[in-house]
Amino acid sequence: MLDLSFIVPLLLSIGVIKNPPCSSEEISDILAEPIVIDEDDPDTWENRFANVSCSVQLQPGDLVTKSLRFIGPAANHLVFDCNGATISPLGALKEEEPALLVSSAKFRAGDDYAHEPVRNVTIKNCKVRGSTRVRSQFYRIGNEELATYKNERGPDYVRELRSVAPTGITFDNLDIVNGSGVSLYIEQGVTHTTLKNSRIKHDNAGGPSLYIDAEAAYNVVENNEFHHDSSNFREVLSIDGAEHNLITRNWFSGVTLGGVFLYRNCGERGEVRYTGVRNNEISDNIFYYQDAWITRPAVYVGSRDGDSLSGYCDKDSNVSRPWDISDVDPSFGWDGDWEASNTDDRDFARFNTVLRNKICNHAPDGFFKVKNVGFNFGNAIYDNRSISCDSSDPIPR
Repeated sequence: MLDLSFIVPLLLSIGVIKNPPCSSEEISDILAEPIVIDEDDPDTWENRFANVSCSVQLQPGDLVTKSLRFIGPAANHLVFDCNGATISPLGALKEEEPALLVSSAKFRAGDDYAHEPVRNVTIKNCKVRGSTRVRSQFYRIGNEELATYKNERGPDYVRELRSVAPTGITFDNLDIVNGSGVSLYIEQGVTHTTLKNSRIKHDNAGGPSLYIDAEAAYNVVENNEFHHDSSNFREVLSIDGAEHNLITRNWFSGVTLGGVFLYRNCGERGEVRYTGVRNNEISDNIFYYQDAWITRPAVYVGSRDGDSLSGYCDKDSNVSRPWDISDVDPSFGWDGDWEASNTDDRDFARFNTVLRNKICNHAPDGFFKVKNVGFNFGNAIYDNRSISCDSSDPIPR
C-alpha cells in the first residue's frame, strides 16, 4: 500500500495548509502547571515545558506557567494569540531556557545530525515574564565540533546555516519584562524575523535588550519601546556580524551606555566569522538619554573593529584558509576586499544607513558615528537631529 503519510507535513511546511487550532486537551496541557518535585531545584520539576504545534487563542486572564517551545516544522504557520494572557514560567529559568523559544529541529541521522527549520510562526498579544529566544540549532553541535566544521566549510557555511535556521517569525504586541540575560536573542543565521509594536523592559538584566547574532539577516525591529537597564553596562541593541536588518521607528530609553551598536565578535568560541556588519538600516528612531556622567553613542557603526576587550579576537587566528574566495558562490555577496575574522579581525562595517533619527536633549554631534571611517566605508549617516523631551515616556516616532 502506498504510504502517503508525508503529504500533510509537506503541505504544512510549504504553507499550502495552515496549522490547525489546538484541541481543548492541548490547551489544557499548555495551561497546566509544572509538577514541583523540589521547590528549591527547578531542574527536578516535571512538565516544565510545552511544545506548541497548533494555533491557539488564550483568554485574557490565562496564566501560562511553563516555558513554551515552537520547534521545527511541527510549528510551521501557527498563530499563538495570548489575547492579553501572561506567560510567566515558574522557577528561576536560565537564559538558555527562555519563557518563549522558537527553534529549528535537530535530530540524529545515522552518525550525524540533521536539521529542519521552523517557518512562519506568529506570537502576539502576550505578557512575557522572562526572555525570548529564536534559536538556530544547527550551530549547537558543541563548541569544538562547531568551530572545526564551520572553519573548514568556509563562507558557504553561512548559506547552509540560514537554510536550516528559523525564518519568518513574527512577535507582535508583546510586553516583555526580563531580569536575566538578553531579553530577545535572535541567534546565528536567523532570517526574516520581526519584532513590532512591543515593549521590552530590560530590568537590571545582563547584556543588551536585543541581540542579533552573526550571519543573521533581513530581520525587522519596528515600532517598539525599549526601556533598558543593563547590569553589565551593555548597549540596548547589538548587531553582531549581521546583515540587511532594519531598525526603525523605535523608542529607546536607558541608552546612557549605548543605543544600537554594530560590530562583529572576531574569533569568539574559536569560530571564524564570515560576515561583517553591513547593509543595515537604523532610521526614524528616538533615543532618550537620562542625565549621567557618561554617554555613549546612540548609533555606533564598527564599535569594536578588532579592539575586543574580551580577548577572543585571536582564538581563530590559527585557522588556515582551506577555501578559495574565487570558488565561493558570488550570490553570497563575497568580494575580493572581504576577509574572514581569522585573517582580519576588523568589523567590516560597510554600507550601513543611519538616518532621520532623533536624540533627546543632546546635539547629535558625536552620538551617530563610525569608527575607523577609512576602513569601514560606504556608510551613510545624515539627517539625524536633536529634539526636546520632558521625560522618558515614549513620544510619537
